[in-house]
Amino acid sequence: MSTTLPTERPVKVLFADDDEDTLALLGRAAKYIGHFDYRLAHDGAEVEFLLNSETFDVLCLDVEMPVAYGTTIAAEIRRMDSGIPIIFFTGRTGREVRATAHQTDATVVTKPAEPGYLMELIGNLAKARSKFHGAERRHMSLNTSQFKRRRTDAKLTLPETLKRATASK
Repeated sequence: MSTTLPTERPVKVLFADDDEDTLALLGRAAKYIGHFDYRLAHDGAEVEFLLNSETFDVLCLDVEMPVAYGTTIAAEIRRMDSGIPIIFFTGRTGREVRATAHQTDATVVTKPAEPGYLMELIGNLAKARSKFHGAERRHMSLNTSQFKRRRTDAKLTLPETLKRATASK
């Protein structure tokens, strides 16, 4: 499987899950099956930090994580008009998850899943995007009308109510 984008760089994926074994499995699959550049996050705070410091081609989020659920993160990303592909990799497939997946244009993959299938899905979603996105797009995204950053380049910030709620626990 070819895992480079038209710009000849490897696909970059962010995996987020609070289960250490699941993260380890996803990391090995990304390295040996998908040959992706990847980062691992254990909770919503790590996702927020990584999204603000790096650019990703695909997000693979667990629905239930500490600090912020994957559904909350996806909704916040979509509020910022970001077109990054999102996969909910979860054991929960109830009505709420399906509704949020529909609203955020996310793909739901139920745990456990065949690692090869998940890596192929990630590769296909990354390649389906525009040739210039992520780091490549940032070089072309100057808003010449007001010389301000585009909304899609704004930093992701989780709602303060989530941060206060988890800090008090």
